Amino acid sequence: MIEDAEKKGILKTGNTIIEASSGNTGISLAAIGKARGYKVIIVMPENASEERKSTLRKYNAKIIYVKPEYWREKAVNFVRELAEEKGYIFLNQYSNKANISAQEKTGKEILLQLEKFNVEPDFFIAGIGTGGTITGIAKILRKKFPEIKIIGIIPEKGKRIEGLRRFDDHKPEVLDLRLINKIVEVGENEAIKNTKKLIKRGVKVGVSSGAVYGIAKKLKGNIVTVFPDDLERYLSYKELRL
Repeated sequence: MIEDAEKKGILKTGNTIIEASSGNTGISLAAIGKARGYKVIIVMPENASEERKSTLRKYNAKIIYVKPEYWREKAVNFVRELAEEKGYIFLNQYSNKANISAQEKTGKEILLQLEKFNVEPDFFIAGIGTGGTITGIAKILRKKFPEIKIIGIIPEKGKRIEGLRRFDDHKPEVLDLRLINKIVEVGENEAIKNTKKLIKRGVKVGVSSGAVYGIAKKLKGNIVTVFPDDLERYLSYKELRL
């Protein structure tokens, strides 16, 4: 998204980037922003993990906290208004097509691996946050494998799985539901339980990956998925202690 904004002349030296993010995108923007000389402001919910907050601070990002109940639609509107008022650059991962384009590259990398091992996938499963990952990768896989089933994972209503979001009140523009065959809701306790199983096997991932893994175990066939989070961002979670 940064490269795309630079090419279009939207983002220039001395600009400040502002983004609503509870996870990976905010950290990526902060890291790249520091490397390229941009100031970065991240608006995130108060209940985001302490590791995410500390990582952002290490990259010199300024953090503005909002109440969890204001996440996501009200937070995005707040960021949009602040960007207009202060002249900040709001990349808006929820509607930015560069989000999808980046994940299409991930889809192409997956295709190379499938071709290398001569595997034809039956399912692609991914958690839904902005919707960029599942949309971008699904577009690529569906072209090559028209019969593949695409499954999206969201938290149960009223439950929290960091990195995943429901879209009852705010469906991100980058999320293309036409590509998805089925949306599955996962409970927080189930996600934590399956995350711990992965950790015991030496796969050091976070709770959103555990949510995806739990559903993958119930399916039969060749399954493609992505584990986008890292255990190091969840070390403060007492629930994950073995």
